[in-house]
Amino acid sequence: MGHVESMTAKIARLRELGAVAEMERRWQVDYGDRHNAPLLRLRDGVELAGAYPGGLAELYRASDYPTFGEVRFLREAQFEEMAAIDDAGEPIDDRRRLLIGEVGEDAVLLDRDSGAVIVYWFTYFERGWDSGVLVECASAAEFADTVALGPRYAEIHGAKEQQRTPWWDADPWFAYLRETGMAQDG
Repeated sequence: MGHVESMTAKIARLRELGAVAEMERRWQVDYGDRHNAPLLRLRDGVELAGAYPGGLAELYRASDYPTFGEVRFLREAQFEEMAAIDDAGEPIDDRRRLLIGEVGEDAVLLDRDSGAVIVYWFTYFERGWDSGVLVECASAAEFADTVALGPRYAEIHGAKEQQRTPWWDADPWFAYLRETGMAQDG
């Protein structure tokens, strides 16, 4: 099964499980003091007006601007051109990127030509890291399937070995992904 099919099946499964209501309950009862917004939002799907590579249209067809834990996709009207820049304010490469989502204050950027997606931390240099690319996937569908809805969710703030604490062990969305078998450690 490819990433588009897997992503679509996972979203359908979340709907079947009543995951939105369950995550809302957990947010209100267990996590409201630590999270300022619901952990899962699955809206009705839409057809995007623009043409975007990498399975982004299929994601939005399954759910318009969804939220998966800390991964929040934007409405199409909020997409904007954005360059990934280094500590000197210079673009890191010549790729044409589009802001399609956020992970906290970090940007989820879609390569307009290839469909590749990165999570980019603009102030990476504050920790002495060599790069602001926290996660990289070959397509939007792979990002949704393996990161937002899968085991790589634990990498949204950078490689596990670069983290001070294993925050993912206490993350309610990641816990739910594990409970449902979507985020099996591999």
